Amino acid sequence: KSLMVGLPATACRSIGLVLPNADHEVLEQIIMTQLDRRGLKLVAGKERNFRWHLLAQNASTATVSVDVLADPFPDDLALTQASDYTAALRLLSLPAGQLVLVEEQGSLVLAAGFQGKLYHSHIIAPTSAMKVEELSQEITLARLALETDLGEGTFTGIVISSQNFDQAMLEELEVLTGMTARVLAKLAPNAELETHSWPRLLPASVREAQQSAARRAKMLRFASLGGLLVISLVFLAFAYLRFQENHASQLQADVDETSAPAASVRQTA
Repeated sequence: KSLMVGLPATACRSIGLVLPNADHEVLEQIIMTQLDRRGLKLVAGKERNFRWHLLAQNASTATVSVDVLADPFPDDLALTQASDYTAALRLLSLPAGQLVLVEEQGSLVLAAGFQGKLYHSHIIAPTSAMKVEELSQEITLARLALETDLGEGTFTGIVISSQNFDQAMLEELEVLTGMTARVLAKLAPNAELETHSWPRLLPASVREAQQSAARRAKMLRFASLGGLLVISLVFLAFAYLRFQENHASQLQADVDETSAPAASVRQTA
């Protein structure tokens, strides 16, 4: 049974890019170049540490979102039974035109969606340490940066999935950012998400553990087959020995049956 693990932003960065349109192979090379310039070393192929998602495409541009695994990867999230990893927010449906604030493992994460799908996310600060004034500045800066790529006016409101915001804080946030703000108890799962065609994304520690387990299982299978072969050879040897013993006994019996008549013939002669 497959196990898809959703990762918090501390273990998986999600970065949105608007790139010149190209085929998938060229787009991947552009993505790797772009993120290399940001100091992220991406590895492709079977040992890939990233996966990108095509959110939209037209004649001139491609809008993509890239999940990059943290390095080093947290040990407590390295599950050897996992079949795939992704950003936890990618499994959810994000409200259109809204910047989303959500709590993950004690940190406040800002996420932006594109057509309901995760486009970008980053950690702002520990939840307990963030004041409304500082939060409003982070939201304003993030909005400016995101709308540089996606277009002015893309985001008009803020959705907060947290229990730490009261009505007074929401009203202050609206005044400081010029955006509507509301609390949403829980983000809905993305019911239209199709994961079967995704290339596998596994941390190096998980991939190595699974490969080691596969090698051990293979060796055990070979050992079991070798044991069965030895048992079969022993059985065949035992059966052959019994056959030889029975054959010798039969020959001896035949000799015994003919020895008396032969002696009589000699005496008569």
